[in-house]
Amino acid sequence: MGMQRSMDKLRDLVEGVAWHDAVFEINNLNGQYFFRADGMVNRRRAEGKHLDDILTMIAHELPGSWGLVYERDDEMPDPPGVNAFRVRKVARGMISEEVDTFLSPCNPVIED
Repeated sequence: MGMQRSMDKLRDLVEGVAWHDAVFEINNLNGQYFFRADGMVNRRRAEGKHLDDILTMIAHELPGSWGLVYERDDEMPDPPGVNAFRVRKVARGMISEEVDTFLSPCNPVIED
């Protein structure tokens, strides 16, 4: 699939999403495309599944893409558990889960 068709598919996944607790957007800055997801979701619902679908699409159809997704969920099972961030790395067409060494454990690194 060509770059334009892949970007159109990504736009279709992102456009029209209007949740009050999550924002997905695509920007073109200096000829490079950037996907950004921000949210503060109380429970993992459709937003989480939608993010998973977007990341999978990016990894498979835009394999030169790269980035990190930091997630924190107080209901997340071990590992990483309730006191840590889950970090997903997108690189070379793959999504992997990595250990967070910057913000975890949340208590005491970012909280008292």
